[in-house]
Amino acid sequence: MSAALHPLPLGTLLCDGTGEMEVYRVLAHLAEGGMASIYRVAVKGRSDGPFAAKINHAPARVPLLYREAWWQSQGHRGVVPCYWSDHTRLGGQHIALYIMPYLREGTLVGLLASKAYTKLEAVAWIHGISATLEAMRCVHRDLKPENIMLHRRQPLLADFGLAVWAEHAERARWGDEIAVSGTLSYMSPEQHLYRRLRELDARSDIYALALMLHELWHGALPFPTTLALEELIARKVADEVRPRPTGVPAADALLVRALSARRAARPQSHAEFRRELTALHAQLLSS
Repeated sequence: MSAALHPLPLGTLLCDGTGEMEVYRVLAHLAEGGMASIYRVAVKGRSDGPFAAKINHAPARVPLLYREAWWQSQGHRGVVPCYWSDHTRLGGQHIALYIMPYLREGTLVGLLASKAYTKLEAVAWIHGISATLEAMRCVHRDLKPENIMLHRRQPLLADFGLAVWAEHAERARWGDEIAVSGTLSYMSPEQHLYRRLRELDARSDIYALALMLHELWHGALPFPTTLALEELIARKVADEVRPRPTGVPAADALLVRALSARRAARPQSHAEFRRELTALHAQLLSS
């Protein structure tokens, strides 16, 4: 899709995959990504909204968008659900979309900016996201505050465009091909390294979850976001990411472990990671 076609003007009408006209009407532009845009939409004949639509920018993205919709349509708690996927036409091009609920609370970014949460909530949110990923048996690969939606102050995972199966056998069955990709600040050390990509597992997402916990706790990541790419990667790979002290021993120990460049030093599974989060939650309650 050419740059002139997005963001779509308000009031844009789109047909559905059967060719029925004016099924989707664009009400507001919500977010813009490298490969897709998200809009609040009205759906012809449906009054059970409100709805949002994720619409791809490039024809090459269509299979990935449908794969993302599949991950979000499996009925897992803790995930922004995909109600249905569809294709439409715009400017003579065929484009893909999927429909999900419009969540008025937005993403974790807004709460980070307002600091309108407690440390107990932050620990509980990271715990819940970890449980969801374990239940889905996937490696998300793009965990960051922008991809954590909120509903009644509970986190819901979104944007599974880079998600792959956690088990190597399932990856082979689905033909998953993993390239270096993600959001640079939140990528694990092994995500930056071509030779390590085939080894990605839950410990990569655990690293990203620890980064988010640090950001929720301190309001910042444990390194400057202005670092040049080469220096950022060098710090991560050389195990020079140093979490800021929290004053809570359980939190300090967890962050040091989970942010290790050595995967063998991190919690080895989501279950182990959550046990440490549970211990931290108890320590916060007792203090």
